[in-house]
Amino acid sequence: MDIISINETNLHEKTQFQLPGFHIFRFDRSQKKGGGVLLAIRKEISCYEVFSQNIDNNECVAVQISTRSGTLLICSLYIPPQIKISSRLFDQLLNINNNCLIMGDLNAASTLLGSRKTNSKGIQLQDLLNNTAFSCIDDNITTYERNNYEEKLDWILATRPIIFCINNVNTHMLLDTVSGHKPLTFDLMIMGDDKPPSPRIQFSFKLANWSLYRHILNEKLMQWDVNRKIVSTNDIDEYTTFISESIVAAARSAIPQSSGKVWALIRKYHNKRIKQKITSVLKYEQFEANSDLEKANMFATYFENDIYTSTPGTSALHIHVSEVVKKINKSISTSSINSQSFQAITPKELKLILKQLPYSAPGPDNVHNRCLRNFTKSLIDHLLNLMNASLRLGYVPSSWKTAFIILLLKPGKDRSQVSSYRPISLLS
Repeated sequence: MDIISINETNLHEKTQFQLPGFHIFRFDRSQKKGGGVLLAIRKEISCYEVFSQNIDNNECVAVQISTRSGTLLICSLYIPPQIKISSRLFDQLLNINNNCLIMGDLNAASTLLGSRKTNSKGIQLQDLLNNTAFSCIDDNITTYERNNYEEKLDWILATRPIIFCINNVNTHMLLDTVSGHKPLTFDLMIMGDDKPPSPRIQFSFKLANWSLYRHILNEKLMQWDVNRKIVSTNDIDEYTTFISESIVAAARSAIPQSSGKVWALIRKYHNKRIKQKITSVLKYEQFEANSDLEKANMFATYFENDIYTSTPGTSALHIHVSEVVKKINKSISTSSINSQSFQAITPKELKLILKQLPYSAPGPDNVHNRCLRNFTKSLIDHLLNLMNASLRLGYVPSSWKTAFIILLLKPGKDRSQVSSYRPISLLS
């Protein structure tokens, strides 16, 4: 399976839920028991959360995925028995993307759509289908069975032409007798985008709703188990990813994305916008590179071997610094780092640093400094926990050591030579 939708998860905001190999998107009830919706999408699929919220007591999480033919909005929806179908929610979904797929327990029954009887919500569903671009899978197989009662209450809705891409719909036997709902599976004949997602997200910060951003960020961060101990390097990497994804998800929901195609950082180093293109054949010593992959590897080899190799310095300052570094390396081993006593970073220190962050472009994690500067108390607590654990374990998160590399052609230099370019890195 590539995409999983679960209704009535009964998860709480502080409940941690993970599925190896999947991105997890969810909406949890904050007060009443029960309810909740969840989407699990394979990490190979390019996707991001659009929103997770309660609209007119309709509980929904919506995720946009990339396909070879465009984007598709996928939603997991739960509507409690006594709650009406929200036309406002469906309008909002269509405004986001008219290519939309909804899976969920609507508690709606309509004989016109394959149910054994019609209830008030079934009439609402029929009206919705008559007045919007949505259609449904209208077989007569029941999806709910409990205490000698059977009915079709769970639905697959989709706009046209997405509805025509759904086939092999199967309703399976009950997995347990608690929920009464039968699992549904189907094939969606839309090929995912096998290209990596665009690494850069450009936001229109002038249109940012920062109060909404902070609210969503706090909701995301509450999903981490605060009692969990950070005791290993894997814990640090996982924690780092969680915090970064929480910030980016909140930003996507509260800050419109811009359509600019040139990084501000490049313009910083050029007085005017320059369209530069690496030549079709790139040369390094006696070697040539033609494909994009070959060129990337050639640049990597050049920078590693010819630029960033350590060459002995002859100045008095260089000699002095080298001697000091040797003494430090000799006195401190990797195994002894864990035993060192570090003074913990304080909230005051962290807030001071965050407030002074420049408005520079983000690295591969897409965490923009503007988002960090609009911190919440919860974010401060999580960052302190992460950073102090990093000091305690003597380990820097692996994602913080990755960077985007921008290659700028030196003025008047030969485009075909790797030595004609200088790199700029954007760290996470």
